[in-house]
Amino acid sequence: MDGAAPMTVQVRLVLLDLWEGERRLAEELTELAGRTGGGHGLAGAAAELAEVSRGHAGWIARLTEPPPPIPARIHQRRPPGLGLGPVRVQRPEPIPGRSRDPGLVLLHELRRLYLMTGDNLLLWDTLCCVAPVTGLRVLLDLAAVCRPGTVAQLTWARAALRERAATALTGRGLHHRSTLAVLNAVEHSDDPGDWLVPAVPGPGASLRRTTT
Repeated sequence: MDGAAPMTVQVRLVLLDLWEGERRLAEELTELAGRTGGGHGLAGAAAELAEVSRGHAGWIARLTEPPPPIPARIHQRRPPGLGLGPVRVQRPEPIPGRSRDPGLVLLHELRRLYLMTGDNLLLWDTLCCVAPVTGLRVLLDLAAVCRPGTVAQLTWARAALRERAATALTGRGLHHRSTLAVLNAVEHSDDPGDWLVPAVPGPGASLRRTTT
């Protein structure tokens, strides 16, 4: 760290936000693994990814020990989200008739995990952008070790939701290739074709006409 500027209080606060985000994500993934049961499939992947976040939290804790003193002016003036903990993805209030549906519950949990992981990824990106300015090579080294794991967690959460969405909402599964074909067509504003979504009279038909 020769020639590097001292680590500012603000940088340390972002690190502490990230530490809390990784710790909470590990807890959420562990809970999901316990609820889904078993050592394979969704439960097994969730348990493994929980260990990834625990590892990240451990690395961050080593870098931020001892906890930095936070001046009163930072307490008073820091903007929302800085040093106040990661963005919180609240659990919604139970909705009668829906809250006990296992498919909807699972989809909601996967959405929460995706949002929590995305917040962690943005914090990793923040540290990467700060490193060249401060000369703190340790921030880049930390991100190089941990950020790929966060990207893998984000990819997994999105893929897990895609794989289970049709079954959870309709009881009918959709082949993985068909799922990718639909998403690719929508992403490129292309008509998926009647072989995937048949054209039938109704609200969908008028929507198709207005978007072409």
